[in-house]
Amino acid sequence: YQTITLSATGWKLISVIPKDELFQDLGVIKHFNIATYSVMFSILGLFLIIFFTRILKPIKAIIGFMKSYPQVGSDQRFHMVYNNEIDSLGANLNKMLDDIDALSTQIQSTQKRIYEVEITKKQMEITAFRNQINPHFLYNTLECIRAIALFHEAQEIANITASLSNMFRYSVKGNNFVAIEDEISHVKEYAKIINLRFMGRIQIIIEADKDLLNLKALKMMLQPIVENAVFHGLEKKIDNGIVKVQVNKTKNNHVEYVIQDNGYGIEKKKLEELLQHLRHTEDLAYSEKNTALGIGLINIYRRLKLFYSSTAEMTIESEPHIGTKVIITFPENLQMIGMEEK
Repeated sequence: YQTITLSATGWKLISVIPKDELFQDLGVIKHFNIATYSVMFSILGLFLIIFFTRILKPIKAIIGFMKSYPQVGSDQRFHMVYNNEIDSLGANLNKMLDDIDALSTQIQSTQKRIYEVEITKKQMEITAFRNQINPHFLYNTLECIRAIALFHEAQEIANITASLSNMFRYSVKGNNFVAIEDEISHVKEYAKIINLRFMGRIQIIIEADKDLLNLKALKMMLQPIVENAVFHGLEKKIDNGIVKVQVNKTKNNHVEYVIQDNGYGIEKKKLEELLQHLRHTEDLAYSEKNTALGIGLINIYRRLKLFYSSTAEMTIESEPHIGTKVIITFPENLQMIGMEEK
């Protein structure tokens, strides 16, 4: 109801509007407002759900992973579910953990190699102490024998004594790394002794790339293998025998030693045992239990791995009654980790 008093007559003008007619459109507005608020609250709820599941929950997950990582171990990685910025952060975190594990493994491997080299050096020192041999005394004795042989005009005795003296001097003096030319000279001294001992029945032929003679290489690699070929492959052979030594350069800038003989060779079963032993040579306990299987080759292979790691390799090929071939490859540039010779 609306009432207005007229000033001229004092009458009252009353306007009556039915309530249903007055509030007829308010229901529509009310329903529209309810629908609008419902949509707004739904959008807000959806935003909160998305914020919790796509942002807050992954953040809590990555924080929880970082807190639990020291207890769960280094093998665990953050599990990524959504392709968003949090997953990108998790991927970078996983990559960082992988890099840390790789670096830790490399450091442990390096420390292990250094430790094994030190053990090998200590074992060599212990062996030297056990032998109780004075090198100078042995040199002087050999030179005395050589002088007596020359006095009595026994040239062959003088020559073999001189070669033996030079070999012993080379083996006990100097650093772990020498020029390849020195290694070849050491083999030549051994060849002189073999030539005199077997009266020319066993020949040692050496072919070397002249460009490689001044390169540094691990000492005492060639002669032990040549001696192994003579002792195991050719000594009991009735016919003449040949040991061929080749020093070449490979396509990937590696030096290659090839020592091949035409002796008895190695039976397939024994060769498999030797190769199996080479694969376990880094296991000190295993090596101590299997010293009877090609100890010379085992020691050479072990020294290769200690000083050159995976950059060097040694392979053995053999056929019974045909011969044996030993191939050693190592990098042309001297690469050692914390063990360079001064």
